[in-house]
Amino acid sequence: MNMAERFDLYFRTHTVPVKEQKERRAAWRAKTPEFALIFHCATTPDEKQDLLFGAYICAQQIDGEWIAKEVGLFGRDGHPEELRILRRFVRDSAFELGTVDEFRRKVFLKYLKAGALIVAYGAPFQISRIAVKWNQSFKKPAKPEP
Repeated sequence: MNMAERFDLYFRTHTVPVKEQKERRAAWRAKTPEFALIFHCATTPDEKQDLLFGAYICAQQIDGEWIAKEVGLFGRDGHPEELRILRRFVRDSAFELGTVDEFRRKVFLKYLKAGALIVAYGAPFQISRIAVKWNQSFKKPAKPEP
């Protein structure tokens, strides 16, 4: 099936619960992931809001406590002066430092594949700052009626 053959389907159903709602809620427990990646991107103040740099913490849950395993900063590729400033900031600290490409490959992708909890304030926007590429939606906008 190619993308041109995709259709939106909408269903309306009425169900009768097998168990009472309180029983279902008591039985349901979300699985807490072992790892979490928390990150944030700082952007330029103009309308493009390009990435300037980002910060992240990688944590592991041990005995119900989240323990930071890795803390770091990443800067945008092709801006050596900005990376030099960040390098001065992280000197003699526990912070890792790399480019956004290194963050994508060595941190974000690693934790994503591990099923980690990914945490970001305004996640769609934050993820769009580290995206490699983007595509336009396949859905065509509705034509206005005359």
